[in-house]
Amino acid sequence: MSTNHPPNAHLAKWENAKNPVVSMFKEYPAGHHIPPHQHQRGQLIYASTGTMRLCTRDEYWLLPPFRGVWMPPYVEHEMRASTAVCLRTLYVNVESFTLNLPNHPVGIGVTALLRELLIRA
Repeated sequence: MSTNHPPNAHLAKWENAKNPVVSMFKEYPAGHHIPPHQHQRGQLIYASTGTMRLCTRDEYWLLPPFRGVWMPPYVEHEMRASTAVCLRTLYVNVESFTLNLPNHPVGIGVTALLRELLIRA
């Protein structure tokens, strides 16, 4: 994957928000593909229903509803919905926080509490 793709235009309004954390909800049909892109914000990627495939140049995840991925800023990634997907994502301005968030993609377990927080966000 090349690294010169700009962020998707439909995501720019989320990335340019003044809040340090912005949530986004999208539904995608099975087979939907989001081509390689990157963001100026970190992203917590999670599907509350369905299964999606997410990949970077070096890693690949198959994400059922109890798994998510932390994607740091400027890491190129792409997504394909294996089934119909209810995407819940947080865009995080990492410069707004003093804690050290990982600077590489990390798979995470999504607990029942985190799931409910992401759905409500």
